[in-house]
Amino acid sequence: MRQTLRFFPCLVALVPAGAMSAEEELPIEKLVELNGEAVFGAKARLEGGDRLVVAFDKPGQFEKCFAGRGMKSPDSLKGDLNRKILENPVAGGELQNVAVVGQGNGQWVSKFDLSGDIDLNFTMRVQAVSNRSQFLLTLNQAKKDSLQIFSFFQGAVAYSGGKKVKQAAAPKEFQAPPDKWFDRNALATIHASLKGGSFSLHMKMDAKDPKEGKKDQAKKEQPKKEHPRKEQPKKDQGKKEKEEKEHKEGKKDEKESKDPKDVEMLKLDDLPASGGKISFTFQNLNFVLINVTIAGKVDREWLKAQFQELKAKGTLKAKEAPKPPELPPLRQPKKEEPGDKKKEDDEDL
Repeated sequence: MRQTLRFFPCLVALVPAGAMSAEEELPIEKLVELNGEAVFGAKARLEGGDRLVVAFDKPGQFEKCFAGRGMKSPDSLKGDLNRKILENPVAGGELQNVAVVGQGNGQWVSKFDLSGDIDLNFTMRVQAVSNRSQFLLTLNQAKKDSLQIFSFFQGAVAYSGGKKVKQAAAPKEFQAPPDKWFDRNALATIHASLKGGSFSLHMKMDAKDPKEGKKDQAKKEQPKKEHPRKEQPKKDQGKKEKEEKEHKEGKKDEKESKDPKDVEMLKLDDLPASGGKISFTFQNLNFVLINVTIAGKVDREWLKAQFQELKAKGTLKAKEAPKPPELPPLRQPKKEEPGDKKKEDDEDL
């Protein structure tokens, strides 16, 4: 009898996680935090009980959450020519936090629905844009409801019950074919937000000043002058100062155009409540998406079903990894005082 009692704790430790009582399970918010990568492919969190936030910033994450064709991981691109699309056109070097690469034609659809207040954020780098290139987004994609965003954010239309209920168009300067205005040497940051029945889409273009490259090229091509520089007459000097003043004060708009522009491309109000999937659709286009974030209300019952599947496979993380023990502080050697040495010498005598 004593031996049976002695080994009983070991038997309890081997009980599968599924057999534990509900009281011992972690709250769903903690389960999302611990198992986000297994369910969504990337780190995730649950806010306010049912608002899910998922951030994709590494290779191999996006394809676990979206399904479709034309999708490539940045790690799969080999050779200088193929990896040219990963170059940062603004700061130089390779782009950081690339989530996914799109090539040719394709459509990517999320594997779960979101509803309520929805946010979709990403930065986009396009290798080339032709008059046949297309890039479309869809929010709340369901059987008869959807919010469709036309190619390169030039317009949007909302459907409810299979009928068109609202539509909007981008500003006039963006109505031309995208190959006329979308700068392939820029990084476009997109923020699409659906909150309280109102939808807006902002685009911020971050581009390198083209004049800088021209100045560097002109400096290289310009022959060196051997003769000393002549002093300008006072009349010409005054004219030059006047031109510089006009450039600073009267050409403010030109200066602002060099800075990243945050433009409200689309706005729709009084939209009916809906929910559905998120999708990306593209044709004749090579591009990368960086720092993709999606957020919206998720079905808690669907979440619980995902955790049950992980539990059945034995891969559910139901407890936090133990923190490593803190190391004791290092002992500092005792500093010798001048009096101590004298005392030791006296004791030796």
